[in-house]
Amino acid sequence: MSKKLNFEFTDDDGNKYKFSVLGNINKDKILKFLEITNMLDQSSNKENNFPNINTTFGKLYSLLENKFNFGNFTSSDVLLAYEDEYNELIKLSTVSTYLQRFYDKNYLIRKKTSIGWNYKKIQNSSILKSNNKSLIGLVSK
Repeated sequence: MSKKLNFEFTDDDGNKYKFSVLGNINKDKILKFLEITNMLDQSSNKENNFPNINTTFGKLYSLLENKFNFGNFTSSDVLLAYEDEYNELIKLSTVSTYLQRFYDKNYLIRKKTSIGWNYKKIQNSSILKSNNKSLIGLVSK
């Protein structure tokens, strides 16, 4: 019986990879493929130690690492710090969107208050350490 194996994963930079293997699939072939994906992940981490500081994402990441490492903060706090640090205007909605993304990557925790969201950096966390790989499935054909 011929089988189809689909692999899908996302690296730390947000790049999405999809691979399909058709034919006779065994445990050794699957393990070899997983070794290759681990090598890709390790080389990616060595090359990209920090997000590009010239991007909004990189600037916000740097702010969170350096100015909001402890204690609670709001998107307005981050907005003021961003404009002060980089002397650039940024919309509150943009800051809120990025904070949501940091929360989705388990870099921040948040709590709903009567006036909005309160965020806090998860100690000993780093977006650079996250591993978002997931195997999608094994499908018999």
